[in-house]
Amino acid sequence: MAEAHKLPSGSWRAQVYVGKDANGKRIYESFTANTKKEADLLAAARARELEIGIQKDRAPSQMTVGEAIDQYLETNENVLAPKTIREYKGYRARYFQGIMRVKIRDLTNATIQREINAEARRLAPKSVRNAWGLVRIAVVTAFPDFRPDVNLPALIKSEMNIPTEEQLAGLLEDIAGTRLEIPVLIGAACGLRRGEIAALKFPDDIDKKRGVLRVRRCMTENADGEWFVENRTKTYESTRDVDCPAWLIEKLLALPSDYKPVHPAYITSGFRRAAARRGLDIHFHNLRHYYASLLLSVNAPEHYIVRRLGHKTPNMLRRVYGHLMADRDREITAALYSKLETMQHGVQHVENEQP
Repeated sequence: MAEAHKLPSGSWRAQVYVGKDANGKRIYESFTANTKKEADLLAAARARELEIGIQKDRAPSQMTVGEAIDQYLETNENVLAPKTIREYKGYRARYFQGIMRVKIRDLTNATIQREINAEARRLAPKSVRNAWGLVRIAVVTAFPDFRPDVNLPALIKSEMNIPTEEQLAGLLEDIAGTRLEIPVLIGAACGLRRGEIAALKFPDDIDKKRGVLRVRRCMTENADGEWFVENRTKTYESTRDVDCPAWLIEKLLALPSDYKPVHPAYITSGFRRAAARRGLDIHFHNLRHYYASLLLSVNAPEHYIVRRLGHKTPNMLRRVYGHLMADRDREITAALYSKLETMQHGVQHVENEQP
């Protein structure tokens, strides 16, 4: 394989020897890119494909970006969560359409960056990043030698709307006795996700003696948008026992025997309507934030909060609730300094009494 050479147009081209035709003439495949390094990488990858017998029509470098995504989704169908697959299929159909038919061998950083810039003009930064994450992993999985180097739009920090105790009390007053009451109580008092709440079985998932709710399942959507109860939680850490107030356990145990879990879609829409009637711009997930803020307000240890919320690491806690944790740290520091101030006064008093 010869190294890439510069063309009059300014691009770089590398060639790989692939054999001879029927007349004995040598055949080469050409790889053109904006830089010498990119052209050499494309050619080197093709040379390795030839070494292990991959024909041209099956070579990863000949795949389009869209084909690489399709292959990635098919390969990981039994690994990725159904909801994730559904979201990825949506990205595949709606985002980065300008490069979906481009062959991986023809991809360049400049081409990708132009597409990212175009998407950033119409989508939120988080959406661009999520969609690009799929494109990147699919392309790199199919063609490991390609390492795109691009810039992504900066994330915009959104304000977290946490309902106050007064606002929550008003909401609960409005929905008392309705199908929405139980999910809201569990969300606010136990911090469960809506899918976890919808999959609870009463009284099977109540441990009255220990005062906990057992979270073992989750209602989620499959790749076709159909809801079903999965006999596992969102993550390994989400399978947990969550402390539940005695008054709420009694309320759950008093539910009629024919009580049916509330569908996640209704939890979302019903809560939004109830909140809107109160003039509140909050989602059901904000109850989870409310619960976390309560734990922080009583100075619960970080590992304790992480376990209750079903997170794997404190990273999410620090990222989402960083400002609340900073407030807690200031309160702890003030209390500590107050204690140390008392100690300092005692030391001074002893020193003053010495002759």
